[in-house]
Amino acid sequence: MMVLHKVSVIISVYSKDRLEYLLDCLDSLRRQSFKPFEVIVVLDPLRDIVDFYKSRLDSDVKVIVSNGFGLSNARNAGVKNAEGDVVAFIDDDAVADRDWLKNLMKNYWSPYVAGVGGSIRPLWENGRPIWFPEELDWVVGCSYKGLPEGKAFVRNIIGCNMSFQRWIFEKFGYFRVDVGRFGKLLLGSEETELCIRVRS
Repeated sequence: MMVLHKVSVIISVYSKDRLEYLLDCLDSLRRQSFKPFEVIVVLDPLRDIVDFYKSRLDSDVKVIVSNGFGLSNARNAGVKNAEGDVVAFIDDDAVADRDWLKNLMKNYWSPYVAGVGGSIRPLWENGRPIWFPEELDWVVGCSYKGLPEGKAFVRNIIGCNMSFQRWIFEKFGYFRVDVGRFGKLLLGSEETELCIRVRS
């Protein structure tokens, strides 16, 4: 049985408006039952964003600046600076369940397990709106109805709750920078493309 001990958690941030969300995310990572080896916050390369966050984040967070704009560039910068055996990704506006990392890491029992993901549920401030069924949760970046609820092989894992063994990037390459969210362009699927490449 293969044992992986260190996980690097990567969070990308592109705007000063994300601070409150990011602090909640970081608090949830500090409360993990399986402690991360490191937490890396990757910032878009804008001086005001870099100065803003560097002056507000605690020293237990490794802050780096991406060499390009957009989610794929940020995730790639995080992976290149990570020291963990596994790199896990969470969105800056997500709050991790206390056992998030524990549940990810216990599934790396074989060197052939390239990546592990999990479900993403919306946190509604005032409860789920009656008019918004579970089938539409994917619209707000969450898991969609029909995904496996237990362990299963899937074509791709969802970016807000995904992890990979770090060697995957060395062997198959990084996230494509011509795919993924960039500025006001909200197209995604850079993680889908990577998963398809790894599986082929």
